Amino acid sequence: MKEHAMKTAGGCVLAAALVVAFASCDGTDVVARYAGSSFAAAADELGSAMGTEGLTLRIPAGETVRFSPDLAGASDIELSLDAAPFLAAGLDPALLPADPLARWTLEAGRLVGRFDLAGSGSAVPAADPEGLIAAVAAAARDRLGYHAQLGHYGIALGGGNMVEWAADMGKNDKDFVIVLDPGFLRAAGVDAAAVAGWILATVPMDGPDGKPMEAEKLLRPVDLE
Repeated sequence: MKEHAMKTAGGCVLAAALVVAFASCDGTDVVARYAGSSFAAAADELGSAMGTEGLTLRIPAGETVRFSPDLAGASDIELSLDAAPFLAAGLDPALLPADPLARWTLEAGRLVGRFDLAGSGSAVPAADPEGLIAAVAAAARDRLGYHAQLGHYGIALGGGNMVEWAADMGKNDKDFVIVLDPGFLRAAGVDAAAVAGWILATVPMDGPDGKPMEAEKLLRPVDLE
């Protein structure tokens, strides 16, 4: 596994480019076809391997992203983040959202988000990272998208949260990005601009009607090469 580094600079460049075309009609088959191979490359770079419990990506700075092998339960994807920066910025755990499709809890010093992507998953658990993305495409196609401006594929987790990865890590210095919606954090008392190690930015996105819009996001980009 190569030396990894968190990108703490260049936030404005990232923010200006962060446009995720979820549920886009153009290039739908291309997204479903190639998102898996690039995801497998990112997982390999992170030194991750599939197990009976699915796949856990361990981000160098301490975050983890766990994928269920079959998307059949109530927690298809789980984010586990160091809670310390959020607590220091004012987080009140009692105010975290408990939506069954996108719920957050504080557990042993970790801020944990659990997301249900699909009501039912695959009858056969995925055997590898590429198979996981194929399972997402089959069970929750509208969650899988392509971010053309930055050259990323991504999954919309729910509640405005996302994970993204580079289509080609050799041409990208933002190889994996955790994207949080600061709205639920503010509702839980967090000063989103004061969360150490994360970048708060206003980003252009495609709205529900396909028209451009802007939204604030809290970003954690990682350079894997």
